[in-house]
Amino acid sequence: MYSEETQSLSDVTYMMKESLDGATAGIKKVFLLQSLIISPSRTQHFTSVSLYLSCEDQSDSTGWRVRRNTDRWGLEDCSSSVWGSQTGSTCTIRSTMIWDTGVYWCESESGEKNHPVNITVHFDVILESPVHPVTEGDTLTLHCLYQHTTPPNLRADFYKDESLIQSQTTEMIISTVSKSHEGFYYCKHPERGESPKSWISVTDLVLDKVIVCFFFSVSFRVSDLCSPHTQFCTGSFSIFVSDSRADFQMLQDER
Repeated sequence: MYSEETQSLSDVTYMMKESLDGATAGIKKVFLLQSLIISPSRTQHFTSVSLYLSCEDQSDSTGWRVRRNTDRWGLEDCSSSVWGSQTGSTCTIRSTMIWDTGVYWCESESGEKNHPVNITVHFDVILESPVHPVTEGDTLTLHCLYQHTTPPNLRADFYKDESLIQSQTTEMIISTVSKSHEGFYYCKHPERGESPKSWISVTDLVLDKVIVCFFFSVSFRVSDLCSPHTQFCTGSFSIFVSDSRADFQMLQDER
């Protein structure tokens, strides 16, 4: 048993942090597990091009498969259909067609699914927009692309929810995104035509600084580890999750 004379606050904090390692891993899994990788990384794609969809960013990609639901063909697996070929957890569409437009996601053998992504296949003009939600405070950049020129960038007008927001520009930039920027976006060229609409969502979740408060019990008594004049708030903890580490903070009150 630890003595009150030798046990320091830092020792207690270390032991509590040790007990949180598994919980932290679970938290990171929740926020980082579910993601469909699309290459090229956008939601709209030209016809007659190759498209790659991958579940390989999963913590364990074994057994994950790419599935889709389209208006023409309904629910399909990449590995068991003629529209694509799957190697490991990566699905390849060799030559896209209009009827490849639909909802795509990764699914595990046990039925666990990630957040679905709407993919649109279109000819001539498309909007280049991010695949996943944009975080508040980040920069959003949109391009209008034309299939038959190199480079494909068009000088075009950009619209949000049918309202013109920028005209005759090769890219539209929102330097600090907020929830008010959510909506349907598209671009339009006076001669080439216009792109389909893409929904852009904005989230206030910051993946590299997730604050999680939760309750848990530990296998030792706090009174055995520290001074009777120190009181710990054992119900509220903050964990700041990044790609490689987690910072632990525990509240204390001196009495």
